Amino acid sequence: MKELDGIIYKKMLENGLALLANDENRINALNVFPVPDGDTGTNMRLTLEGGINNTPDTNILSDASKGLSRGMLLGARGNSGVILSQLFKGQCLYFKDKDSVDAVGFAEALEQGYKTAYSAVIHPAEGTILTVAREGIHYIKSSINENTTIKELLELLINQMEKSLDNTPNLLKVLKDAGVIDSGGAGLVLIYKGMLKYLNNEIVKRNDIKVIKASSYTSKEIPLFDENSELEFGYCTEFILQLQTKKVDPINFDVNPFIKFLESVGDSIVCFKDDTKVKVHVHTFNPGIVLNEAQKYGEFISLKIENMSLQHEEKIQKEKAKKNIVTIAVANGSGIINEFKSFGIDVIINGGDKFNTSSEEFIMAIKANPANNYIIFPNNKNIILAAKQAKEILGMDNIYIIETKSIVECYFGIQMTALDDLDITIDEHLENINEGISGVDTLLITRAIRKSFVDGIEINGGDYMAILNGKIIKTSLDRDSLIIEALKMVDNMDEKVILSIFSGKNVSEDENNKLIELINNEYDSIECGIIDGKQEIYDFIIGIN
Repeated sequence: MKELDGIIYKKMLENGLALLANDENRINALNVFPVPDGDTGTNMRLTLEGGINNTPDTNILSDASKGLSRGMLLGARGNSGVILSQLFKGQCLYFKDKDSVDAVGFAEALEQGYKTAYSAVIHPAEGTILTVAREGIHYIKSSINENTTIKELLELLINQMEKSLDNTPNLLKVLKDAGVIDSGGAGLVLIYKGMLKYLNNEIVKRNDIKVIKASSYTSKEIPLFDENSELEFGYCTEFILQLQTKKVDPINFDVNPFIKFLESVGDSIVCFKDDTKVKVHVHTFNPGIVLNEAQKYGEFISLKIENMSLQHEEKIQKEKAKKNIVTIAVANGSGIINEFKSFGIDVIINGGDKFNTSSEEFIMAIKANPANNYIIFPNNKNIILAAKQAKEILGMDNIYIIETKSIVECYFGIQMTALDDLDITIDEHLENINEGISGVDTLLITRAIRKSFVDGIEINGGDYMAILNGKIIKTSLDRDSLIIEALKMVDNMDEKVILSIFSGKNVSEDENNKLIELINNEYDSIECGIIDGKQEIYDFIIGIN
């Protein structure tokens, strides 16, 4: 096959998704930290899945790619998902206005993909998915010509990407120490392998289907339209009509008489014929008449009718309810969520045990809560790129992302400003929050799920691990002594005054009390408080300030 069109592109990607999904757990196991959160394979699968679900069935490559890219950008989860979405965004930019491409064109698209992804990462590291993509594409660019087929291109690409993937531990010490290859690069190779399998007539059967839905904790006031309301603005009526041969000649159908009819019963009309379909938008007080007329020519593929009086009232109520600042935080654990609510966080997005919130969930939270300004707390380094991508998609300058890497940074930061104080500017609020976060150390206590070697420390499955500011510093089978020893390793611990501890769902009250007693015995000048966070994964999340 020498030409790649929209239908083939989508089918290739569906095959790539199936292969990735079937090997998802292996990709997850390549994560350097032996902690069951932020899984690369899951994040990449969910991101690509969101893109394919948004891809239309069309021969036109530019249209298929546009839908894919939009879906991936919205559904991007975790850093690996965001980078993957940027790789395909770059392809989409190249495919613009192209019905199909040959192998040379596909190579150009792949090159634009990795360049777009690199530009999206502030400090791109070598030995990652970016390296694997770049090195594979550089090789094929000098190895193909106008006679190369798409299949041959993919064979060359995969061969070089696998070599690059095998070399990632030599570029990134943390991979070499852990004895693994880069998980994001491994996932990308699987996607392209699945695409090649499709061209070899090998359809990959997906083992299981998983669906993750957005889980924002948002409230949306529903305006009333009751028995005393008046239909002041009519109905917004939209539909796609499939012309039927038993009713009209679909190819030669003249849409102009139908447009004149619409003008007689409504306004704000958009109506045009696309092949054998007619797409219609009209504002009318009588949608039934419009539908009856349309059905003389065909049948509806999609249909939406909305009460514009209701929409108008909803808009008024939103404007009335518009706040100066809406805060959005990602969290998990019912105790943590309740604590954040008590401190005035407006919207809490449940990150789940994987903490892999998508760009779309941030967008939904923003759109559902009108405000002059938005402050976002990602609370995990794996979510920061997704939050930034949401801001880029919306194109709003009044979204401010505080790059919190833990819930305790958010916890300390939010306490430093009164968000309902209208006498200070948004910049002053942000300054107060950042001041509260500065100097905060985060100590996480969890159990290793497998053997590993990270940061010069040998870890056995079942060991308790102390992770200080994102780095594993010590392991032990005795959790309490591990915490005390880890606290001693905090810089300037003798100057710290507050310890805020969120305990996990599997920690008992007696265990909490015992830990408080041990800490008080060791640090009698520190104010120590414990909150039943009920979070997954981490037995204790400790903020030190």
